[in-house]
Parts: sequence; C-alpha cells; structure tokens
Amino acid sequence: MAYIVRHDGTIECGSADEALELQAKIMLRLHIGNGGAIIQPPVASNGDDDVAITGLGRRFLKLVLENSGITSEAAAEQLETTTASFPPMYRSIRAWATRRGIDPDRLFTRLLGEQGSQRQLQIDQQYRSIVEAAVRD
Repeated sequence: MAYIVRHDGTIECGSADEALELQAKIMLRLHIGNGGAIIQPPVASNGDDDVAITGLGRRFLKLVLENSGITSEAAAEQLETTTASFPPMYRSIRAWATRRGIDPDRLFTRLLGEQGSQRQLQIDQQYRSIVEAAVRD
C-alpha cells in the first residue's frame, strides 16, 4: 500500500480500499494507545468491491452527509419511507461499518435540537471522508 502524507496532515492513497485499510490501521493504533476498545480491522475483500453501500442505507448516508443535523423523521420524509424501515437499514449500515473497520457506535453524532426537541444526526467528522467515498455516484 502506497500513500503520501502531505504537509497539512492529509493523506492521499491510490484507491478507496487503500484509504480504508490505512484508516483502520490508524484507528487500531489509536485505540490500543489510548487503552480503549480495539476495533476489528476490515475484512479482506473476496474480489467483490464492497466499499459502496447500497439501497436505503446508501441513500440515507448520502442524505445525512448533504443535510448535517437532519432528524430521522425529516430523513424518512425526504427518502419517501417511514422511520419503521430504519432499524433494518441501521443494521446494514452497522454491518458495513464493521466490515470497513469503523466503530459503528461512533459513525453518527447525535445532537439535541432546539429546546431539546428531536435528535439531529450528522456523520462524525472522523469518518466523513470514508462515507463520502462509499456513497459517491
């Protein structure tokens, strides 16, 4: 795996898979160094490129990227579905994140809305570039 570390701290990799592999290695070292829970590295690909997530999960992640702070209810409305369809979608997103070496419990940042109303979702800044690559058209 070849990569370039730029003077501003950004890292450029040759492919999305290489970027995800490097990100998983960095996260693993950070978790070990901080005495935290160790995340599993991504599962090696069997030849199928599973970097991109499909279906409702992909549409949901793309929507949250484009509308930081969106509520689940507003997301369901924009995706023309109901929040009842979200639990299976969240399970697929969790499985995808785990395969990529991402801690699924930290993928989303949940914020309280004005006066503590509905919770607003956004993709955690740490994982934003990985999610952007996965949902790219």
